[in-house]
Amino acid sequence: MIQIKTKMLTGDNSGAKKIECIKVYKRNQAKPGQKFLVSIKKVLPRKKIQKGHIATSILIHSKKGNLRKDGSLIRFSKNTGILINNKKKIPIANRFKGPVCEELQFYKFSKVVSMAKIIL
Repeated sequence: MIQIKTKMLTGDNSGAKKIECIKVYKRNQAKPGQKFLVSIKKVLPRKKIQKGHIATSILIHSKKGNLRKDGSLIRFSKNTGILINNKKKIPIANRFKGPVCEELQFYKFSKVVSMAKIIL
């Protein structure tokens, strides 16, 4: 679960390396698949995204375990988010690092799910 001031890594090749949550849209904590507003803290050189910009992100990996309806618990070693275009719900990047949660289908991020190599 992610809340305000949580620092995390990005799981895509958009150019941002570290991001910090500045607002969660629904409730006070974001679960995998939910959107939140981030500030970009660290970037790779020669990319479109710059340090200090504000973007929308989706949580794809969470340290806190996520309990599913079938009773299984899924958790990851790091908190990871990917940057998206807010209006169209499509990712800024064209590749993702690691697997993606099934919960993204529930939140209607079908483009993200189709681009992922592994879905857990």
